[in-house]
Amino acid sequence: MLANSLPSIANSHSSCTAQITSIQIAKANQESQTQRPQTDWQKITLPDHWHQRWPDYTGSAWYKIAWDYHCPPHQYEPITLVINSINMAGEIYLNDERLWQDKSLVEPLSRSWNMPRYWDLLPSTLKQGSNILWIRVVGVATQDPGLGHVILATPEIAIPQYETFKE
Repeated sequence: MLANSLPSIANSHSSCTAQITSIQIAKANQESQTQRPQTDWQKITLPDHWHQRWPDYTGSAWYKIAWDYHCPPHQYEPITLVINSINMAGEIYLNDERLWQDKSLVEPLSRSWNMPRYWDLLPSTLKQGSNILWIRVVGVATQDPGLGHVILATPEIAIPQYETFKE
């Protein structure tokens, strides 16, 4: 579901659920933009635009999206992740495994921020209970960096949302 509403999602054909429990952001470490910060996490809602929090910041920031996945035994089903925008470039980890990254995370950046995307998260990659999406966004202050809407839901719910983002 949309990350800022935080409801539980259940499909009428399934009893599997995905529920976002918190969304946080922190600037990347100055020594290594690719390492996740250990401190200074701030709770936020999505969509998020850095200029409201960090005027004139160019660099990387990490989003930590904690969410719960519950599925009865032997009824495991995928969950679909939809992101409507990553401005300007980014990479995504599910728990500690890389799921995706833009072609270029250094200048010249990929600049694919107007491309909604989705991924099917297979049950074998999900933990019953707590999971974390780590999203690193690389942005330039003059280009309104940040992260758009994030949806975690069954494919029947998430894919129509993805289609509306493409319009």
